[in-house]
Amino acid sequence: MGLQCLSLGILLSGMLVALPVAAQEPAPPPGSAPSPPGAAPAAPAPSAPAPSAPVPGAPAPTAPAPYPPPGTPGAAPPPPYPPPAETTPGAAPPQYPYPYPYPYPPPPSAPPPAAEAPPKPEQPPKPRYELPEGAAVQSSPFFDATVSLVALEDRITDPIVFGLALGGYIAKAVRIVGRLEMPTTSDRSDEYIEDRPPGFEPRSKDDVTFIYGGALGVVVAHTPKLVFAPGVSFLRTDIGEFGNMVGVSLPFEWTNRHGMRFGFELDVGRVLGGSVELECVTSQCTPGQRTTLDRPDGRAVALRFNMGFGFNHPPAREVIDDPKP
Repeated sequence: MGLQCLSLGILLSGMLVALPVAAQEPAPPPGSAPSPPGAAPAAPAPSAPAPSAPVPGAPAPTAPAPYPPPGTPGAAPPPPYPPPAETTPGAAPPQYPYPYPYPYPPPPSAPPPAAEAPPKPEQPPKPRYELPEGAAVQSSPFFDATVSLVALEDRITDPIVFGLALGGYIAKAVRIVGRLEMPTTSDRSDEYIEDRPPGFEPRSKDDVTFIYGGALGVVVAHTPKLVFAPGVSFLRTDIGEFGNMVGVSLPFEWTNRHGMRFGFELDVGRVLGGSVELECVTSQCTPGQRTTLDRPDGRAVALRFNMGFGFNHPPAREVIDDPKP
């Protein structure tokens, strides 16, 4: 009986000693595995330090002001990175807070996509005009203004001769033209006559006032705009002593759909006949004595450019081509 009472007293004293220790151990968090028997108890988590009481009379601590947003007038730029601190070999580099972005301008936004242009309306086909066959030779009669170069050997040479021409096409097969021209120079060639008696000189004559002549040709080729009618030409001046020019005429003439005419003509031939009056002016002969000498034949060239208008020109026919598929 006495042993039972001793053992019961030891058991009660052990329970009383274990109760304070169990009260001081923190309870394990929910869901955590229980510590194995005999393991050392886990160290308690450090608690946050209690805030110190403010010192009487000291200024209250203030939180740092955030950086103003970019673009604020009068705002100072954010401070740059602080200089890197010296670190010991093998130590981790110091960590710096991410700086506030500098007030860079925003990137340009992409332009909005262009709206699709509306489809262009189909343009109607442009009309073209066709002249009937033989329209150029139907432009008759015609009236032209001419600018010519006329050179008659041992007589006269003039690089600019203005004139007028009147002509027409007969039965679409014959071309006939008459012209009247006026020279712009008095370059006579009497002094170049050879075989004159000694002491005699050409007697002064009046200058050439006008040149007249014409041409007669045959239409050998023609299109609605072009006519080629070679033939013979005739030309002379108002001074009979210069003779006459006879040559071959090669005219090329174009006519547009409105009846306007453009072209040129080349006449090549010979100047025939004519005479020159000589007068004695030295002591080798009787002073004042006059004689007449025939002029030798020479070369003759005439080149003309003409522009004018043809009457009775047939109208052009409007033709509209089919649109392309």
